[in-house]
Amino acid sequence: MGRPFLPRPARTVQPAFTLDDTTHPQIAAICARVGGMPLAIELAAGWADTLSLAEIAAELERGDELLTSTASDVPARHRSVRTVCDTTWGRLSAEEQAIFAQVAVFRGGGTRRALQAVTGASLGNLHTLVGKALLRYDPERERYSVHELLRQYAAERLAEDAAAERGAQQRHAAYYLGVLAAREVELKGTGQRETLDAMSKDIENIHAAWRWAVEARAMDMLAPAVGALSLAYEWLGRSEDGLIAMQMAAHMVAALPSAPIELHAILLATQARFTLLRGDRAGAAALLQQAQMVLDAHGGGPATDAARAQVLLEAGRCAVGQNTVTTRDAFVQSHALFQALGDQWGMATALVGLGFIMHSLVASHSYTEAQGYLEQGAALYRGLGDRVGLSEALTILSINTRYQSRFSEAETLAREAYALAQTSGNLRAIAQAGTYLGAALSWNEKHAEAIDVLRPALAIIHDLGLRADLPVTSIRLGYATMNLGHYAEARTIFTAGLAAAQAVDSALATIEALIALSEVNLVEGAAAEACHLTEEAITVGQRDDSIFEAIVIRALAERRLGNTLRARGYCMAALRSNVPARNLLHWPLWAAALLLADDGMPERAAEAFALAERHWLQDDVWAQDVAVRELRAIVAALPPAVAAAAQARWVARDAWEAGAELLAELEAEGWGAE
Repeated sequence: MGRPFLPRPARTVQPAFTLDDTTHPQIAAICARVGGMPLAIELAAGWADTLSLAEIAAELERGDELLTSTASDVPARHRSVRTVCDTTWGRLSAEEQAIFAQVAVFRGGGTRRALQAVTGASLGNLHTLVGKALLRYDPERERYSVHELLRQYAAERLAEDAAAERGAQQRHAAYYLGVLAAREVELKGTGQRETLDAMSKDIENIHAAWRWAVEARAMDMLAPAVGALSLAYEWLGRSEDGLIAMQMAAHMVAALPSAPIELHAILLATQARFTLLRGDRAGAAALLQQAQMVLDAHGGGPATDAARAQVLLEAGRCAVGQNTVTTRDAFVQSHALFQALGDQWGMATALVGLGFIMHSLVASHSYTEAQGYLEQGAALYRGLGDRVGLSEALTILSINTRYQSRFSEAETLAREAYALAQTSGNLRAIAQAGTYLGAALSWNEKHAEAIDVLRPALAIIHDLGLRADLPVTSIRLGYATMNLGHYAEARTIFTAGLAAAQAVDSALATIEALIALSEVNLVEGAAAEACHLTEEAITVGQRDDSIFEAIVIRALAERRLGNTLRARGYCMAALRSNVPARNLLHWPLWAAALLLADDGMPERAAEAFALAERHWLQDDVWAQDVAVRELRAIVAALPPAVAAAAQARWVARDAWEAGAELLAELEAEGWGAE
């Protein structure tokens, strides 16, 4: 037979032990006696400090005989393991037995500090249990662990004393939930990565502690730990676990008339957060409404204000893409409450949410206001050292900057956000930052690189089951694919993105997916279907202000169908929206230039096209196929001097002022008034 497993652990407790012609057959016999099970062999090796090999074999034989007489239906292999466990247990002191039994309450092991806090073990006790192979110690991870069969055996022994069992469970819960509460500040600040890593290692212990505290109705343990636990579950990508944890706690608290209403409201709000992440917007909204009702039935005070601030924050997040007024009001009120409480992290989070919603109010010309909120939020996150929050703030700043046609700056911000997310260890943050870095890269015509970033982001979202994040990342990947000219593949991706958006009832993502599909239809020659899709997007977008792209595509599609007056009307609607907002102007300028050329005014078409290129020199395949190639041909057909004069008309002028002048000229000529 091969080299037996026993000598190495045997030398751990008996350094003088040697393997020779005498000991080899004895070791082989012991291994055969326990069926070759590594765990049983290792435990038996722990007896070598006081027993000879012959005595170890005799102990195993006696134990097997005893178990055979009391449980003849137990397989021999299992009897041998039980024999080894019972014998090892019997060789422990009463103190060691008590310590080892309490190890049963741990899940996935624990640090020395945790084991000592829960079991009362000394370092010497732990060393002894390691020597007897009841515990293992990993010096690199600085953690003790126990084999699952041994943990189950310890649980049996612990259950023999109900008071001891409850005491161990209580100390375990108090330790882990206490650590959670104490480290919430670090989780939101400079110790974020280290804290998240530590929580990741102990997430099963944390979950067991939370479950015990819920069952024991230990609200004094639960209340301080809610904030950190909800962040840990979200940031570790365990939204399903987070939902279950908050749901069971909320149900318990709701059933207790004496429970603090603030705790009930916060549990409902965090439950809503995970419900939203899982893609159930309606369910999240119902939970938040319930939380509001709980608070409205109570008076004021700092605790109530803190709970209300959290509920309003989640209400704002839940309403994004549904109702901009509701969303904005929720973030404004949440920020005011957090500010009164001196909660900088809460203030930053509300400001970033407010910046995002103000950015989406295109008709209100709110990019500058959004920039202010986002920069304030980013500054607060920087001060706290919160890389996850800062990554989100910079991501939205990147979007806001991009929509002001500052594409290079937008990419720089998106790259910084992505780098921060990667150092945070937060998978969801990595996926979100990757999504918007992909968008920024596409807008800078780096479509292949965008795909390389977007595909891993989409994989993370699928793996974590983040249905609420799925539509946007899918659509961004579709755009990068379409801009390389892979229209059939892009159509498939956009169709999946539309289904994902509708599944989570996201109006913003639904609008974007409909617009994206209209762009594919337009470039493939299906102008009528493009019109139908943009009409649907505009109908959905009546609740929002993010439909200007649909209007431009509609203008281009109507032109393809020969509906000149309709095309002019949509072109002017886009110009009237985008020029005052200083928002992406190149698309409506393309439409205007093509319509001017259709009217027999190629020189003016060249002027409008030159102005479009000042806003963005786009050269991707889709842009070429839809408008740019045709416009360049129009310019190339002009006499060189005429083309040069047309392209130079607005060179010395501010690009946005030039756009306003062109808009005024077209209005004076009756465009959009038909």
